[in-house]
Amino acid sequence: MNAFKLVSLITIFSFFVKILVAQDVSMEPEKIYGVDPEIYNGVIYDFFLLPETKGNQYFTGPAFMDGDVVIKGILYHHLKINYDIFNQQLLLKSENSHYSGVIIALSQGWLESFTFGNARFELVRFPDSTRKICEVIGQGRLRMLYCWYKEQKIDYDRTSPFYVFSKPKKQAFLQINESIRPCSSNKSFVACFEQKDQAALKEYLKSNKFNFRKTSHDKLLGLISFCNTLVQ
Repeated sequence: MNAFKLVSLITIFSFFVKILVAQDVSMEPEKIYGVDPEIYNGVIYDFFLLPETKGNQYFTGPAFMDGDVVIKGILYHHLKINYDIFNQQLLLKSENSHYSGVIIALSQGWLESFTFGNARFELVRFPDSTRKICEVIGQGRLRMLYCWYKEQKIDYDRTSPFYVFSKPKKQAFLQINESIRPCSSNKSFVACFEQKDQAALKEYLKSNKFNFRKTSHDKLLGLISFCNTLVQ
């Protein structure tokens, strides 16, 4: 059997497994995570990893962590969550003893923001009207937005091909008031500002030896704080 046929069979098999899983978890939502409909609104998470898949779909790893989540303006503390950046879903693990381990993919129609580890994320509306989960760095009129993702490819180097997840990757954007522009280098960052502010900004970048591709979180916060003094 050639590699293409094998991968096709595996894909078909995973499709039917998803159907079976979905049938098994058709339970009342309040039994999964208490009685608050704002929390449990969403769908049962049934993403299936094929055997021998290398890597995973998560932002940091498969472990769920305590995080704060804002849903429809209500802040919930210490929920067990994880962030699937391959499927762009925030996952909530049941804390109900009768359904321990059941995972819900929260509705992005209701989700507003969440913290995961030391990172803060928001559902941000882009100029094309799409809403994306973005890590938000900084406050005020100017903020950096990181859209994280992973890619999945087929590795043909072995006798039996298998899927491989990439390391986390990101697309960087600069948000100034309602404007959002892609930004991945010192040059593209400076170009986002008005001409009258560019000289001062270039001097700041030079004096602080700032490199967008290698900068630390603290240095980026310092840059954003400085830039907020320029933006009207």
